[in-house]
Amino acid sequence: MSAPPYPHRPADPVRSLLHRHRELCARAVDPLEIAAALEAHGITDRTAARYRHRDVFSLSEELYARAPRADEPGGARETDAAHGADGPGAGGPGCGAPAARPPRLPRHGRGAGRARSAGAALLPLLPGGLCAAAPAAYALSADLPAPARTAAGAAGVLLVLLSVRQCLRGTALNRTTVLGGCLLAGHALAGGLPLTRALDGHPPAADVFADAFPGEWCVPLGLALAVAPAVWCARWFAARARRRLGTSRGLEEFAARTRPLLAAAVALFVVALLAVLAVAHAVVDGGPFGSPSGSPSGGPSGGVISAVTAVATGPEGARIAEAAALGTLLFVALLLSAHGFPAAAAGGVVAACALEAAALAAAAASGYLRLALPGRPVEALATAWGPAAVPAAACAGAALALSVFAASRLTGASAHHREET
Repeated sequence: MSAPPYPHRPADPVRSLLHRHRELCARAVDPLEIAAALEAHGITDRTAARYRHRDVFSLSEELYARAPRADEPGGARETDAAHGADGPGAGGPGCGAPAARPPRLPRHGRGAGRARSAGAALLPLLPGGLCAAAPAAYALSADLPAPARTAAGAAGVLLVLLSVRQCLRGTALNRTTVLGGCLLAGHALAGGLPLTRALDGHPPAADVFADAFPGEWCVPLGLALAVAPAVWCARWFAARARRRLGTSRGLEEFAARTRPLLAAAVALFVVALLAVLAVAHAVVDGGPFGSPSGSPSGGPSGGVISAVTAVATGPEGARIAEAAALGTLLFVALLLSAHGFPAAAAGGVVAACALEAAALAAAAASGYLRLALPGRPVEALATAWGPAAVPAAACAGAALALSVFAASRLTGASAHHREET
């Protein structure tokens, strides 16, 4: 009599895996949740072959089908069979009795649900609205004393920050990411003046924000308006990726179908960010398409082309590029934090802060200590594209590195283990 081909393998290899992940399988609401958790534990399609399954999704379906479920009538499916419990004719609870139909929500309950959904969809517009109304409210307080004007300005800033926090609730942003984002936004609001003063050897001024170029005030307005497309693009990516997770039959297939979604979400946000920055720039100081004073426009099309060329190659384009790079970096950090990678998001933001601090240190060494070598690259970039090009390059480099990391993490099933907000 010949020996079995695999004498060392158990007759039911899935039973041990089911016992090991008993609580996970019992709490899971669908096989997708089990598949995501298995991938997070390091189980791949090759590992699933040892359990006689072609991929992790097929293995998770069997685990979900065999796991004891607390919400089932009559208890667990496999528990009753294992303990010889009620048979087909035992007449126990849930044996042959039709499942109770879930109660229907009243009409006013459905209306309240729609109102909450509409409120959640429109809430990201609040920071942009508050930030747009803040300058008008501040201008109305022109006749008030200086302390009252300062208090009014601080109240407006606080309201905007609280609205941003409310919109990003549930994204698991840690304090390091928030603090780093505030520092980067403050440096962008300064408009490259700290770098200019450091290169020239001038002492730092306390009124650096008051001396900023007029176009710099479009930075906070543009970033506040960009909160809405950031939240909407993040929700769109989460919903579409979850849908891909339900229709994919393997981890490689899911990753291949999710990469275009991630690229599309980032591209959509970048386009929306550039649009809101253009709107903010137009609101603040007339926009980038105004013809320079004293120069012939050469017709409507010639004026637009010359204005776009001047903006793209001048300091104004560098300031817009800085805000766009900063917004892209914060959006990718938001995606990573919302999908379970807050440490990586914080690392990308801290890297951008470190690059900007290193550029300031090199400029200070060149301006104050007269050391030409450290500040030569910074001075060359600032001379060619304006001082805002240096923080723009720092944020763009950090955003690119963080996007590459996100492409390898957000295309896995474990990143979509739950619904993100």
